[in-house]
Amino acid sequence: MTEEMMTETNTASPATKAASISEAGTSSAGSASPKRPRKKALVAAVVVVAIAAVGAGLFAWHEQPSFCSAICHTPMDAYGKTYLDGTQDEFGNSLTAEESNSMLAYAHSQYMGGITCLDCHVPTLDEQVSEGLAWVAGNYVVEGENANGDALLEERTLADLTAAREVAPESFCLNDSCHVTTPDRAALFEKTKYLESVYNPHSDRHGDIDCGTCHKAHSQSVNYCTECHASAPVPEGWLTMAEAQEKGIVETVNQ
Repeated sequence: MTEEMMTETNTASPATKAASISEAGTSSAGSASPKRPRKKALVAAVVVVAIAAVGAGLFAWHEQPSFCSAICHTPMDAYGKTYLDGTQDEFGNSLTAEESNSMLAYAHSQYMGGITCLDCHVPTLDEQVSEGLAWVAGNYVVEGENANGDALLEERTLADLTAAREVAPESFCLNDSCHVTTPDRAALFEKTKYLESVYNPHSDRHGDIDCGTCHKAHSQSVNYCTECHASAPVPEGWLTMAEAQEKGIVETVNQ
C-alpha cells in the first residue's frame, strides 16, 4: 500500500466511517432476515398443537356429567350425582350401596368400564343444537325440584330418547355395544326363563313393555310385575311398584 492510500484511509472523516459501519450493519441485517419466517412457522405449529390439545380435552370432558352440569344443562345436578357417587337418586332419596347398584347410571359408571353419559345418550347434531339454544334461552321444561332443591327435568321414555335417531326404543339398551350376550328380547327371555314358574319378567304375555318401565337409570329399578303379582320376585336393591310410588319414582301404582 502506498503512503498516499494509507494517508487517505487514516484521514477518513468520522462521517465517512459512520456511513461505512451503517452499510455493514444493513448488510448484516439483510442476511439475517430469512430466519424470521422459521420463527413464525414454529409459533404457528405451537399454536396448532395447543388448540388440538385443548380440543381433545374438551371433547373428552363433554362426555362427563361435570360438563353437562357446567355447560349444557343447568338442571343436570340431580342426574350427575346419580352417576358420580350413587348415594342418592334423582329425587334426592338416600340409597344404600345395595340400592345404588340397581340404579343403572351408577352401576354403569362403576362396574362397566366407566361408561360415560354419551355412551347411552347418543345425541344427533340437531338435538345438540336445539338443546343448546333451549339452554341459552332458558326454554327447557323443569317439572320441579327434588328433596335437595335440585331441578328435575320432564321425564322422558326410551322412545323419546331414541326418536331423533329413528331407531327402536329398545335399542337404547339392546344393542351390540351393551347387551352383547342378550342382544334382543328373545335372548333376554331365555336368560330369565328359570323364573317362568314365578313370573318371567321378560315374557311377552303382556306385549313388549318398555325396558325403562323396570330398569331405571337415575333411580332404583322397579319390578313392574308386582303391580299385579305380589309374589313376583324382587331383585336385591330393587323396589316393588308400591315402594316406588312411596318414593315418588312412579306417580301411581298403575303407571
